[in-house]
Amino acid sequence: MHLTHLSSHRTAATMVRGFFHSFMAGQAESRRLASPLQPRDYKQLLADNYDTLSARFVSCLFPILLRLTHDNFDEVAADMRRRHFSSSTPPKVLLRYACSSKPLYDTVVAEYRRQMSALLGGRLQPVSEFRSAYPTNESVQRSLQADPAGEPIAGNASYSLPDGGEAVPVALAIRSVVRTQMQSYVLGLSSGTQNPSAPAPHQPTIYRLMIHGMVALLHDATPDLSGDNLEMLFRRAALNSTNFETLMDEMTESYL
Repeated sequence: MHLTHLSSHRTAATMVRGFFHSFMAGQAESRRLASPLQPRDYKQLLADNYDTLSARFVSCLFPILLRLTHDNFDEVAADMRRRHFSSSTPPKVLLRYACSSKPLYDTVVAEYRRQMSALLGGRLQPVSEFRSAYPTNESVQRSLQADPAGEPIAGNASYSLPDGGEAVPVALAIRSVVRTQMQSYVLGLSSGTQNPSAPAPHQPTIYRLMIHGMVALLHDATPDLSGDNLEMLFRRAALNSTNFETLMDEMTESYL
C-alpha cells in the first residue's frame, strides 16, 4: 500500500526513539567506547546524563515538534510572546505547548519513559518492541482512504484520525525524524567529551541511524537490510523513490 500520511503519534514517538538512539550513539563515539556497547555501557551513559537529559531532549525536539503540529510560525511566535515564554520556561511546559494536544503529549511522555526503561535495563529498544505500541501504518492509511464525503485525500493538510489524532504527510514525518536524529547525534557528540572541540560526525553512524529511523517510521515489518549497496538499503528503508528523495534532501540540509 502506498503511504501518503502517517499517524502524528507514531511520527512523534519515532522522533523520541530517534533522539535516544542517536544521542547515545554520539555519546558512545565521543567517549570512544568499544562497539557493540555492553549493558553496563548504556547504564553508565544514562547515569552520566540523567540530570540533564530531559532538558536536552526538549531543546532538541521543541522546534521540530512545533513544525510537525503547527502550520503558521508567525502565529506561533506571537502566541509564545503572549505567554511570556523565555529561557526560564520549564521544559515540561515547552514540550506540552509543542505537542499542541494532550493526546500527543501523552504519547511523547509515554515513549520517553519506554526509552528510559530500556536504557535502565542496559539496552536500546528494538524496533519490533517499538512498533508493537502503535497502530500499523497500513491501518492508518486505510482509515484515510476517503473523507466522510467519500472523496480521496489530496494535498498536504492534516486530517483527523478516528481516535482524535492527526495524520501528517509522509514527507513532513520523514523530515521531522531525520532532523531529530541528526541534531541529537551531534548533541551527543558535543556533550560527551571534555575536549575543546567535539569529534566529527561519523558518516557510517549517520547512515545507520537514518536507515533504522526510516524502518521504525515507515515499516510495519522489518525489511531485508542485507547487502552492501548503500543506495539500495536507503531505498528499501524509504519504501519509494519520492520518500528516498525527501530523505536525501533532509539529510543534506540537516548535515550542513
